[in-house]
This record gives sequence, C-alpha cells and structure tokens, in this order.
Amino acid sequence: MLSKLISLISAIILTLGSFPLVSLAAATDVQLNSATIGITTSGTARTYTTGAADVMESVTVGAASIDLTGAAGSGASLTSTDKMTYTYGSGLSTTFTCNTSNSVVTAGGAGTETFTPTGNTCTTASGGSGGGSGSSGTSIPTTTTTDTTTPTTPTAVVAQATTPAPTPAVPATTPAATVAQPSPVAQLVSPVFNSDLQLGSRGDDVKRLQELLAQDKEIYPDGLATGYFGALTSAAVKKFQAKNGLPQVGRVGPATRAKLNEVFGGQGQSSTTPGASVSEDAQRAAMEKQLQDLQNLLNSLLKSQ
Repeated sequence: MLSKLISLISAIILTLGSFPLVSLAAATDVQLNSATIGITTSGTARTYTTGAADVMESVTVGAASIDLTGAAGSGASLTSTDKMTYTYGSGLSTTFTCNTSNSVVTAGGAGTETFTPTGNTCTTASGGSGGGSGSSGTSIPTTTTTDTTTPTTPTAVVAQATTPAPTPAVPATTPAATVAQPSPVAQLVSPVFNSDLQLGSRGDDVKRLQELLAQDKEIYPDGLATGYFGALTSAAVKKFQAKNGLPQVGRVGPATRAKLNEVFGGQGQSSTTPGASVSEDAQRAAMEKQLQDLQNLLNSLLKSQ
C-alpha cells in the first residue's frame, strides 16, 4: 500500500515537471482618473492634476512631495497650472514639459520615484527627462525646443526703375524794388513782421521787435533782446500802443505792426537809393548795439540764477 502511494506521488511530480514555469507580475491597482492632489510648497497650497487614464501600483501624497510606484506598462502624469518645476531621481522613466499655461511631468515604467515641487515656475522653452536629472536635488534642467517649422522660400525682389519726380517750378518773387524799403540804418533792424506776436512767441521777429522798442527808453527801459515774448515785452508793447493811440492789448497785431512800420521804418532816412550799402559807421553802431544786447542778456541770466 505504501509503495502504491509513493508511485502515485512520483507520477504527479513527473506530470507537473512537464509544464513550463509561469512568472506572474503584480497587477496595477491604482487608477487615478484625473485626480486632484494638493501639496503645500514654500507655505503656498498648490494643486496638481493626474491624467484621465493614469494607472500606477501605488501613489503616496506627503506634506511636500508625491511618491509614485509603477510596474511594467504603468504610467502617470502631474499637471501644474502654476507651471511648477520638480526635483526627482531616476527611479522611473520621467519627462518634464513646460507649456504656455502649465507644466507636465510624466513618469512610467517599473520602480518608485519621489517628485518634490520646488516652488519655482518654469519658462515655456524649458523641459527635461529622467535618468538621474533630479537625483542631486536640483531643479529640472532647461533645454531648447527645436523649431520644426518649414522655412519659407525667400521672395526675389525685382528692381524697378522709377521715373524721377519732376522738379517743382520755382515761384516768381516780387522784385525788391517794388517793396517798400526802410532806411539803410533801419534795414539792420527791420520793422516789418511776418505774423502776429504775443506772449509766448519766440524767434527773430520777437528779437527785432525788442530791438526797436529798446530805442525808446520810456517804452522799453529794460532793453533785453532775447527773442522771447515775455511779460517785459508785453508791457513795452502796451506802452508803445498807448503812446501811439492804439488799444493797449499787449500783443502785436495788424494795427500795431502798421504803426511800427510808420514809427521805425523812416528813421535815419538816407539820400541813397533803397538797397544801397550801409556805411561803415552804421554797421559799427549796429554791431556795438548787438554786443550791448548780448551783455544785457547775460547779466539777466546771471541774476535769475
């Protein structure tokens, strides 16, 4: 009886030995399905979202990190709308991508890895992969994304001959002989003005006005020829208008310009014809007056500082 039992056991063992051995891998048992994970980083609470079809062996959420354990064929991703970067090692095959509105770290394969948000945000062109990039505790390295845009063919520029624009005709000017001319001395300080002058006006017309008014110390005792129509010039214009029966408005309009021509246009009338050269004495006197005006202007500027 004992021998029959031993024979039966031996037959069972031989039968089992004829079949190949089968290796069973642990089945994945955590389906994340777009789960939201909250972690506090540097005192700030932030959320991270998994993928819709992520499957891992286990997921452990710590106070400041996430542990992922995977088997062959498993994988998961963490999406941060705050564009967080992470430190991690080489326990899983890991890829990091920085997009315009978020950052995504993807891990898969067999093994365990700890992902710790750094509290720093990534730039759009940054990215990286696993294989030891985070094992030293540093942030994910930045790489440059290759531009795959197909270059466009440059358009040839065809030179075209252009017709030169015709030279505009020069308008005929009225001969000087037909224009009323002041005396040779008055030509150095012309009483003829091209436009109205008032407070705030600047330029050569203002300076000529000041030089003319300065000839009468009762009207313009300051005698400054600065080219700027200020309060002193306005006061002098009012005195000139009062002296010559004009409304005291303090600005030089058509009526005042006409009166300036009348008063100053005939000074020092010479027997020479209009347009004749001014005598050396008149030129010297004009230059001396200009030097005096410059000296007065300099003294005024020094006093104002």
